[in-house]
Amino acid sequence: MRLASLILILGLCSQGSSEAADTKVMRVGNVIGDPAPGSDPHHMVQTQRYFSKLVLEKTNGEVEIRFLEGKSLPVFQMASMVKTGETIDATNVPGFFLVRVPELNVQAIPYLFDGLEHARRFPRSKAAEYLAEKVEKAYDAHVVSFLKIASTGSYNSMMPIRMPSDFAGKKIANIWELYDLAMYGEHKPGLLKEVSFTDAVGGAMFTGEFDVAIGLLQNNRIQKLYSYFKHNTVTPFLYNIYYTFIVNNDFWNGLTEQQRRAIDEAAYETEAAAINFAEDSARKHYQLLEKEDIQMHMQTFDERAAWKDAYQEHVVDSVIKNSDDPDGTRQLIQWIRELSP
Repeated sequence: MRLASLILILGLCSQGSSEAADTKVMRVGNVIGDPAPGSDPHHMVQTQRYFSKLVLEKTNGEVEIRFLEGKSLPVFQMASMVKTGETIDATNVPGFFLVRVPELNVQAIPYLFDGLEHARRFPRSKAAEYLAEKVEKAYDAHVVSFLKIASTGSYNSMMPIRMPSDFAGKKIANIWELYDLAMYGEHKPGLLKEVSFTDAVGGAMFTGEFDVAIGLLQNNRIQKLYSYFKHNTVTPFLYNIYYTFIVNNDFWNGLTEQQRRAIDEAAYETEAAAINFAEDSARKHYQLLEKEDIQMHMQTFDERAAWKDAYQEHVVDSVIKNSDDPDGTRQLIQWIRELSP
């Protein structure tokens, strides 16, 4: 009896080891670095962890999504690296990292999305399917999901910024290249200089050169903009940026139909969760800036209408002009507009 029990136990242990060995690990290139000690993780890290948890649960441990720690790979090359599957099997990157698909810049068109419910309707829509096909063709990879990262603009300034005329003659640090044409309109700034995220983190936006610094609300803390600029105008749904999760085709096709279906279900749930993580983060960072005694201003309805009138069509024209498929991009923009409830 003891010998039989021992054999049974050894058999179960052997079976467990075999199942663990059969777990398929998806190595995912990571754009977001590790959080500083004692600080909360970035909301996209929260989204990625949630996705990983769901996939492990829904596949009964058969597939593990493992995000690489930190920023160990060149972020603008990761999408191309997915094709070979040598170093990574997948990556999750913002649309402007997928430079072969300029149509993804529709996500940066000012005020194209009306609000939260409009944003919720984008993943799995005709517009998302159109972009997914473009990405899959350009990078020879499978698109799993579109995970929202941000939609709230942040205009840090030395004086209140309310209307487009307030930018006239100002020296502006800008992280959105697409907005250059829009800003050089009727109310031309004195200087408009693009500043990279890395340089912004290093303090390049508050050297004394600029009157205004344009960026993401959630980046204000890490860029320490509150230490210099004392006014902030918050612009909800100025843009609507998503990360695109792509997987190596061989890896994806090597999964069972049941595993692929489980990952798709997990991605569907995570697309909804990502919007909530992003909105929670924006609210938190608004409150953190208030705590720093920054004079916060939430854009009013009339201000939004004036900014949309001044800037939207300039960026629409630029996105269409830079597209490989102008007619398709016009249709894409119309599909997005029709998603509005």
